[in-house]
Amino acid sequence: MIRHLNKTVYLFQTPYNITLKSAILNLSLDLALAWGPNWAQPIQSRLAAKDDTLSFSDLNEYNDLSQEVLNEGFQFITSRLEGVCDARETIKEKDLKTVFVENMVGKYPWINEEHLKKIFSQGLYYAWKDGLVDCVK
Repeated sequence: MIRHLNKTVYLFQTPYNITLKSAILNLSLDLALAWGPNWAQPIQSRLAAKDDTLSFSDLNEYNDLSQEVLNEGFQFITSRLEGVCDARETIKEKDLKTVFVENMVGKYPWINEEHLKKIFSQGLYYAWKDGLVDCVK
């Protein structure tokens, strides 16, 4: 349930006292990260079902920003690992995660820890599929 600005917001049965915009941004990311039949699908209709006060323009903006965040996270991991592998070096997973989190929070300060973990995990999965995890220790 999402209520008014600076009120308790219930997402996924857990209360958070955060701003409405941060709540909607993180809800948007949660929908964008969904596996199963909603994997890689636009989020507008699912987001509208959660908050019917959002305009068509708002829904599109949240969808676009969610995709931007995911692409930034995945591209950051891929780019970093390509550089490490090309230099024939290695990087500890925890060190990669540290720079990943710093980058993501610097660009998207509203992102929560749960989504940082999910994006990092999915990014490593895509890097593994691309053959880029041999340099991760």
